[in-house]
Amino acid sequence: MPPRNVVPRFRKPPAYRKVHMLWLQAAALLPGRTLHTALALWMAACDTRNPTVLFNPKTALRFGVSREAAQDAISRLLAFGLVALDQDRRRGRHVSVTLLSLEGVPMILPDHFPATPPV
Repeated sequence: MPPRNVVPRFRKPPAYRKVHMLWLQAAALLPGRTLHTALALWMAACDTRNPTVLFNPKTALRFGVSREAAQDAISRLLAFGLVALDQDRRRGRHVSVTLLSLEGVPMILPDHFPATPPV
C-alpha cells in the first residue's frame, strides 16, 4: 500500500484504444488470423506513433498468431490495400509495414483522447 502523502499520477490512456473501426471492419472481412494481425499492427503503430512499423513474430505471438499465419495475414492485408510493405526488404529481417487508410494513403494515428468524452 502506498504512503498516504503520495498522490498517484495517472497516465493518458494508450492511443490504441481509439481505433479506426472501418479499417478494422475491412480487416475482419478477410479470412484466418487477419484481424488478430491487424490488431497487432495497430497496437505497434500506436505505441511508436508512426504508421510504419517493423512487424516481428513476438508481436504476433502476443495475439496468438504464429509466424506463418502472420505472414499470410499480412499478404491478405496487402492484397486488400490496407497495408503497404517496404520495397527495400532483405531476407531475414523484420518486415516494415505501413498502415494505409481506406483511401490508400498512410494513416494518421490518434495521439491522444479528447479532454471530454463525446456525448
